[in-house]
Order: sequence, then structure tokens, then C-alpha cells
Amino acid sequence: MEKGKFKEECMVCGSVLEYLDTPVSARCIYCGREEQSYFRCPHGHFVCNHCHANEAVIKITQYCLASSSANPSAMLEELMADETMAMHGPEHHALVPAVLVTAYRNKTGNLGEQAIIEAIQRGSKVPGGFCGIYGACGAGIGAGIAVSIITGSTPLKAEPRALSNRMTGEALLAIAAQGGIRCCKASSRLALEVAAQFLQDRLNCRLDRNDTPRCAYMNRNAQCNLTECRYFPVRKARKA
Repeated sequence: MEKGKFKEECMVCGSVLEYLDTPVSARCIYCGREEQSYFRCPHGHFVCNHCHANEAVIKITQYCLASSSANPSAMLEELMADETMAMHGPEHHALVPAVLVTAYRNKTGNLGEQAIIEAIQRGSKVPGGFCGIYGACGAGIGAGIAVSIITGSTPLKAEPRALSNRMTGEALLAIAAQGGIRCCKASSRLALEVAAQFLQDRLNCRLDRNDTPRCAYMNRNAQCNLTECRYFPVRKARKA
């Protein structure tokens, strides 16, 4: 069966997924792995977290290890536009820490290639749908993962641990304040904005930045928040 044909909703047939209040047991159509899932295709298809993100994670790894950029937002936009990236999915949870650690490494000369690989591996462990099911968006967690790697945080290092948790908290608060239903593109962009300011204020590292991007994914996102989103190309006029 051709893999990755659809990048929105069900990756097998493109049908709109049903989101469940309680999980059901489902077997991956590609690898046969069985997982508890909060999502269901009306035709019974299921793709596990590993298979969902696999191609994209390989692309993210190759790209970041070869990059000399210190601009995490520019890297994010280029990778999100790649054909391996789905509209939504757990690959974004690896993408955010990957580009942040890469940008920090290229800007400061600190850290080695293993730091990038570790960022991707940690982010990849956050499953899809985490934002609504567990109350913590994977993009926000990804920002915290990046700071934990940059600072060498462990449970027994007080200041790095505090900084990592504060980074996650600030990113999650910004994502919550943005409102609307989930959009992995918007949450990833916002997490990077907050993280770039955090690294400047807390770790004295000023990463390169772009102007606020204007989204081009509306036609791929059946649940787009449209003018309520800060990245929508035509912003809603403010009331007087």
C-alpha cells in the first residue's frame, strides 16, 4: 500500500477523522502495531504515531544536521512546507525542539550534532493529540525540551530544570491564549516566537528572526481558525 498519500485527516484515505472522548484499540495499517487511539477513521484505517511521523522525522534530522541557519522560524517554515509533513501530527513535536537547538548551536557554536538528534528523539516521544487529551501541546513541550538540552537540565539541576519548565509553561500559556481548536502549524510558530524571546531574555542568545509569517495552509486545514488566527494572511479588523 502506498504510504503517505494523504497529508490531511486520515493518511490512508483522506477521510475526516472522528475524535473520541475515550480511546479504542486500533492496529496500524502499515506496521501492525496496536495502540490505544483517540482518533478514528470512518473506514477503520489507523496509522500509529511512529509511522505517522517517520518520513518527516527523517527529513527533519537530515535537514537540521546539514543546516547553518540561526533562524528557527525560517527553518520551521521550510520544513513544514516539505511534502513529508502532514498538516497536523506528532512530527511537529520533534520539529520545534529540532530547529531551536539547531539555531542555538549555529548561533553560539555550543553543542554538538548529538544535541540535535537528542532533541528530535525526545520530541518524537510526545504522541499526536497531546494538546487536547493531556492538556499540554507538543509544540510547547518541544520548546521546553530545547531549553532542557541547551542548559543540560536534569531532575537534579535546580536552575536548568526551572528554566526548562518555565519555557514550557510560557509557551503553553501563549498557545492557550491564542485560542481556537488545534492547529499544529500555528502552535509551532507561536512556540518558536516565545522561545526565541525566552532565549534572548534568559540565556542571552539572540537568534535570527523573521517577521510574523502569513499562513498558506488554510485550504489544507478543514478546521482552520481563519481570521481568529494571528497567522491568517488577512487579519481581522479590530473593533473600535
